[in-house]
Amino acid sequence: MIYGKLSELKNYIGINPNLDLAINFIINNNLKTLPLGITHIKGQDVLINVMEIETRCSDEAEFEVHKNHFDIFIPIIGEEKVEIGDSDYKNPSDYNEESDIFFVSTDTVSTCILNESNFIVAHFGEPHKP
Repeated sequence: MIYGKLSELKNYIGINPNLDLAINFIINNNLKTLPLGITHIKGQDVLINVMEIETRCSDEAEFEVHKNHFDIFIPIIGEEKVEIGDSDYKNPSDYNEESDIFFVSTDTVSTCILNESNFIVAHFGEPHKP
């Protein structure tokens, strides 16, 4: 997991080519002007998903894990709490290959409060609960 200030996002270029594409897109575009839904940057490999979310209690959400992509969280308006789970998870659900997601049971090891000025990148394989 990477947690930092949005102004420092460029420091993480070089970790992965697809992550580089996403970072460059974020740096060079006003995310507030994107339409709701998915904007494809590089086919299904790199995309931006702009969502309106309703807040919910932590116990109403599940830890999710992705096998093939990073999740970057940047609230455009307001705040969002993201929990990071222990990588020693249990009870994985069936893997949804189309959505590249499965859900797990694990303990929270860190909680981050995000706003318009910071971000989290969850690497594939890292449990996280938006």
